[in-house]
Amino acid sequence: ISTWVIIPGNNSIRIVDFTKDVCIVLRKNGFRTEYFHNLITLRLAHPELPGPRLYECNQLQGWYTEERINGLPINRISTPLLAQKGLLAARLAMKDLYCKTISSLTIDEWLGNHMELISKSIKTLPPIYREHQIQQISNVADHLFKHIMTLIPQRINFRIPLAMTHGDFQPANIFIPKASIHSSVYLIDWEYCGKRCLWYDSMVFNLHSRSPSDLAKRIHSWDRNPHLWSELETILEFSSIFLYDKSIILATFLIEELLFRLLETNIPGLRSPDIGLLTFVHELSKSELI
Repeated sequence: ISTWVIIPGNNSIRIVDFTKDVCIVLRKNGFRTEYFHNLITLRLAHPELPGPRLYECNQLQGWYTEERINGLPINRISTPLLAQKGLLAARLAMKDLYCKTISSLTIDEWLGNHMELISKSIKTLPPIYREHQIQQISNVADHLFKHIMTLIPQRINFRIPLAMTHGDFQPANIFIPKASIHSSVYLIDWEYCGKRCLWYDSMVFNLHSRSPSDLAKRIHSWDRNPHLWSELETILEFSSIFLYDKSIILATFLIEELLFRLLETNIPGLRSPDIGLLTFVHELSKSELI
């Protein structure tokens, strides 16, 4: 035990055993079991993904063991070219996963599913949220749904492409290993993986949406940056993304990001409202945003 380091996480606890060069991951009691289930299911189904190798797992008991990796995230790599190569490798791995898991829903099916999930998540928010905060979240959700209906008035044959996404695709989760014979890049923290709109990971990355302060400014910059749009087309060129208007891509992403934040705040023992959720909602409530 003297060679163990315990690292608490959002939904799990990680024990790093330096002697055996292994990590033991334990699901936190009372936290969202689907995150743990989705992670194990995905990694068993797609062992080719560039993550730490999965050794053993027990979903019922809520634990798994994996390879301990030694490296740095790309936002801490001092060599820009190496960081760019790592990002490219991570994007190519995700593109391969998208191709293998792509499907679609009609826009009405997609909207119906998300309306139900978001409505339920708002109704079950912890009691620490005040009435005006809940009302603001509800107003933003309603605005987003009405906005997308306005964008797609003829919805009969309109479909939303979906694929298995990482769910937290950001620089801190893209690792360059110091030495590895298995992979030139590691994608870590798959606990938020799930079926979402095809462009979800790219939007999380390019909008830095997990740091919601000034998100409105970044959205306006993204909308006016042809390089970022070209990059999105390149990553998702297999999916006919050019058929989709930027406004539709943005609106569907924001709905899914709102759902992500609502699910994240519905945890046991929450002592104060989630600042990330409230900041995200405040950014979206700015009248010039959408």
